[in-house]
Amino acid sequence: MPAGTDLATTGRVADAKPVRALVMDSSADTLDLLRQYLEFHGFAVETCNLGRLRREGIDIAETVARVHPDD
Repeated sequence: MPAGTDLATTGRVADAKPVRALVMDSSADTLDLLRQYLEFHGFAVETCNLGRLRREGIDIAETVARVHPDD
């Protein structure tokens, strides 16, 4: 598959919207790498640093619900 191939569209091509993805990890480098890769392939990406969530006492389930990634 050629680089930049759109792997992340839903529905018909004419009205295709990018798939929303949520990437969660404790490493900022990993988050950045995955975000760049997925965006390059057409995904709409939201990242979330798990270490920050834990330090700040933020509920992970609430974060997922707020971001609402595609199934």
